[in-house]
Amino acid sequence: METQPDTPEGKSLRSANYLANHIGEVPVLIFACVKRYNDKQRTGQPMVGSIYPAVQNLCIAARAYGLGTSITSMHGMSGKEIDERLGVPPNYANEVLVPMGYPKGRWGRPARKPAADVTFFEHWGDRA
Repeated sequence: METQPDTPEGKSLRSANYLANHIGEVPVLIFACVKRYNDKQRTGQPMVGSIYPAVQNLCIAARAYGLGTSITSMHGMSGKEIDERLGVPPNYANEVLVPMGYPKGRWGRPARKPAADVTFFEHWGDRA
């Protein structure tokens, strides 16, 4: 199924493509890194439990100052080279990339669905 340009999904895809094609123009790139587990069951896996809430808080704070951000992992395609360039030790995972800068174009409050429209009770689709 092709994404229609005027749908929320189409707009999101267009925005993501623009960012991917212009990432070199972004004034600030924040790489959020976390330690890797070293126990027998999870050796090498990143400890991601706290990184995403921290990154979300960073994005919320940036928005309060009029800055645009995006949570992405697009840097993973060149992860080894980026980690080498940044000097990320092997016992850390470069988990999240947050491009940050002043946005182009329209900047306003994002559209949100009412919580009741996206909340289910005990089973997907069952309204509370």
